[in-house]
Amino acid sequence: MKLKNLTLGAVVSALIVALFYIATLIQTGTVAIYYVISIMLMVLVVETGIRTSIVSYVVTAIILVFIVPDKGMAIAYTMFIGLHPMLKALFERPHKLIRHWMLKLPFFVIVTVAGMFVFSAFVAGFDLKIKILVGIGVVFAMCVYDFLLSFGITYYNKYLSDRIFKSRKP
Repeated sequence: MKLKNLTLGAVVSALIVALFYIATLIQTGTVAIYYVISIMLMVLVVETGIRTSIVSYVVTAIILVFIVPDKGMAIAYTMFIGLHPMLKALFERPHKLIRHWMLKLPFFVIVTVAGMFVFSAFVAGFDLKIKILVGIGVVFAMCVYDFLLSFGITYYNKYLSDRIFKSRKP
């Protein structure tokens, strides 16, 4: 791993921890903060590759567990927010739309089911029909989130990448 990539990964990890800590203090706009964090991780994947992104993800997840007071946010990062940009990059490598979604949808369903198990440990008494409807809604929200993440990274590649990393060769 190059020192430049490792440094960028460390900076992104520090920014993510700071954003999560700010989100626990403010408690408004957390979805927007989650989106910005995902965009930062996608930029890390694009600029440095999967390896650096995985190291940054693991380090950030460990730090969040110990530093951020809201453990639910740390769980959300570990289960979806931090993991999704790297898996998205891997799933979209074949460049076939149907294959992308054949890989993404099972991931969304697995994350949703795992999240429901974690959630049901804290809250009891929901009917199975309600759980199914909520699960469908969550999977739909994840699909919208994935679409918005694609839009954000496309915008980055088109307009911001060359301005931010000027030293990169064409």
